[in-house]
Formats: sequence, C-alpha cells, structure tokens
Amino acid sequence: MAILLTTCGITPQATELQVMSFNIRWNNPDDGENAWPHRKQHVAGIIKNRGVDIVGLQEALIGQIEYLESALDDYAWFGIGRDDGEKAGEFTAIFYRKDRFDLLDEGTFWCSQTPDKPGFGWDAVCNRTATWGKFKDKNNGREFFLFNTHYDHVGKVAREKSARLLIERIKNLGDDTTVLVTGDFNCPPGSPPYKILTDAVLQDARLISVTDHQGPAGTFTGFNPKAEPSKPIDYIFVSPNVQVQTHAFIDQTFSGKLPSDHYPVLAKVRF
Repeated sequence: MAILLTTCGITPQATELQVMSFNIRWNNPDDGENAWPHRKQHVAGIIKNRGVDIVGLQEALIGQIEYLESALDDYAWFGIGRDDGEKAGEFTAIFYRKDRFDLLDEGTFWCSQTPDKPGFGWDAVCNRTATWGKFKDKNNGREFFLFNTHYDHVGKVAREKSARLLIERIKNLGDDTTVLVTGDFNCPPGSPPYKILTDAVLQDARLISVTDHQGPAGTFTGFNPKAEPSKPIDYIFVSPNVQVQTHAFIDQTFSGKLPSDHYPVLAKVRF
C-alpha cells in the first residue's frame, strides 16, 4: 500500500547548496603581480569563506589544482587535462565538499566532433572539454548532475556546436533529471550559443533568482579592479526543477588586487 508523505503534511527534505563557477586564470608567469603565486591563497579563500558546496573551475592547470587540493582539505575533486586526457593542459575540474556529497559517477568529454578523445573542435584554437559528475546528497539521498565547461574564445562555430553537444548530453539523462551547469562560455547573453542553451532545457540562474542579482553586470575584468564589464561570459545554468534563491558576481579584492581576471559566479540553489 503506497503512502504519500505529502498527505500527512510531510514533504521530502530539499537539497539546498551554494554552487560556484570560477575561471581562476591559468598559471601564467607573464601576469607579473597578478601571477598565480600572488593570488592563489585568495582563490582558495573565496571558495572556503563563501561556504561553497561545489565549484566548477576553468583554466586550472595541474599545479594549481594540487595547491587548491592542499588548501581546501574539506573538498575532493576530479577532472582530466584537456591536452592528453591525463595531466597536460587546462582542466575543467570540479571541487565538491566530500562530507556533503557522494560522487556516484564522473567523466569528461571534448567539445569536438570526437568527444571521447583529445582534439580541437570545428574552428576552435584550443582543446576544450566538459567535465561532469553525478552526485548524491548525503543528507537526503537526492541525486543531481553538474556539468562544467569552458568554450573556445575564438571559434564561433565551435561555441555553437559545443552548446548543442552539451544539450544533447543533458537531454540523454531524461526530462526529470536535476542538472546544474557551470562554465566560462565566452559569449554574452543573447548570443547563438547562449540561446541554444536557454532555448532547450536550461535557465540562466541570474535571470530566475528569487532575489535580485548582486554585484557587477559582467564577469571578465582582465585583472582591472576598476573595470565595469557590461555583460557576463561566465554563467550558472540550471534545469527547470531548480529554484535559484540568490545570485552574485563576486568582485571582492585583496589589497586592491583581484583573485582572477574573471569574477566568480555564485548562486544559492534549491531543489
């Protein structure tokens, strides 16, 4: 005999979490005073001090990941290098609170015509990847997916095709699946890749937040703390069964310096 909990005034416990997308800028010595050794503790501090439960990183090299692994001892991570499928090149790594979530499955695919192996896609000038994980909330058993990606900064066709590939992968999970997507998409709202994503199964978390968006209007600064970017290129997208309670671009500085050339995106979501 089936018993509906809702008829007794009891509803299943919701999952509520802080999710972040953060392009941490690769470890480029030519960045001078903005190079990784001068800001790495601030990147780790933002993740830890903002109470982030799960974060998708972009542009992370293995040395940067190893530092964050040591600095964020409450987190586990996964991902692979885009250039060889192991440790070479940038990662679209995902860090998550290991006391909060069980990782049930994970993988990475390339944004290209051959998604199962390294290779440039279409008119891209770099290898580009999407890393995904299937998680279970230890508090209530609820499951969800997070996809994290970084689209090409030059190839217009590559960005559109990458968006279609991502949507195809998400649709294959089924209509009722809970999905979060983080990434640097290198395109503004209203652009073809953005429309492909939001016309299909995803919503821009910024636009559906219960409370007003907080922080600047855009996300890329080039390390200039006085920059006023007018549009985002970094996003958190969510499936229709996810409620967004708060949304912000974090413009925090440290002694007048930014922790990256992109503002991190932070959203409090509930499902």
